[in-house]
Amino acid sequence: MGTIIALLINMKNKTLSHFKSFFRSINLKTLFVLLGFVWVPTLYNSCAGYEANQEILKSVDLDTNQVNEPNNDASDTTDATNDQTPDNNEFDSSNDGWLIVQDYNNGAVGEKAQFDAGGASRYSDEVSLEGGQSCQMGINAGATGFGQWGGVISHPETLYEGDELWFRVYTYFPEGFDYFSYGEGGRLKFLRMHVENSQGDNRGYNDIYIDGKNASSAFKFIYEGEQRWVNLGEKSLLPKFNQWESYEFYVKFHHKSKDDGGEAVIRFWKNGELIKEITNRKTLVDPTDSSDRTHIFTYWNGGSPKTQFMYIDNLVLTSKTPPDMDEFGNPYVGTGIYQQEATQ
Repeated sequence: MGTIIALLINMKNKTLSHFKSFFRSINLKTLFVLLGFVWVPTLYNSCAGYEANQEILKSVDLDTNQVNEPNNDASDTTDATNDQTPDNNEFDSSNDGWLIVQDYNNGAVGEKAQFDAGGASRYSDEVSLEGGQSCQMGINAGATGFGQWGGVISHPETLYEGDELWFRVYTYFPEGFDYFSYGEGGRLKFLRMHVENSQGDNRGYNDIYIDGKNASSAFKFIYEGEQRWVNLGEKSLLPKFNQWESYEFYVKFHHKSKDDGGEAVIRFWKNGELIKEITNRKTLVDPTDSSDRTHIFTYWNGGSPKTQFMYIDNLVLTSKTPPDMDEFGNPYVGTGIYQQEATQ
């Protein structure tokens, strides 16, 4: 036992002696270099971890346009970037009409997106369908959001009786987003095509609504110039959380429905699947009416139940006949990804 203790003491003394000799043999510069290999990576990792922990989603104060911290229950959306490649389909440049594509990849993050209204709609890199950026849309608790929530796109050329319009957009609702309306009819305005008469007076909107929380359908259509509701899709088709989904709204403008001998037709798709074709509703009041602009959201009936935000991406609005067709032979934009440079 005594021999073992003596050996351990001897080893300790030799180890200490080696360390003393080592530190005597190096100069101060060498010592700093050696310490740097340990201290610098540790400091870098610590700072990187701190910054990562600070990377949280932000929303916009719709009264002051100031960026605020979100609610604590906001979900992590950092895995929502798909980076899909643009679709190979191209709109025929000789095709009559106009084409607008908004991919939100060319604006400075935090700046207002390219809408005629929608002061709280901002370029964002938090989530993206393609290209690394999208458009964040936010609304404050209790606000109806007019002029701030959603956005308005003016038509490059006014549309008249017999003209057609396709409106396709991808949406992303974070976990916990409450997209229901609890007042003023209990439905949330979603995709909207405005109609006016020849004097420029309002004739109402062709509207897709997200239906009420306790309704049997997921969506509803109405032309406000006729005030007749149509249910669209069962409840399971409501927007899903934490994933990109596409919605497409088609209107052929006419003062008589197809079933009444006119040409008015409405179609609504989700993720490329036709939810409903409507042939018994008109889309204009008079044959001289026209459509001058399209809205996404823009007014929250009854006010938003809380401060919250969602995202849209790869918006396509066109009066040109799209190159794709659905399974029933109807032309539609579909789920393809288009680049903003395609705008005509």
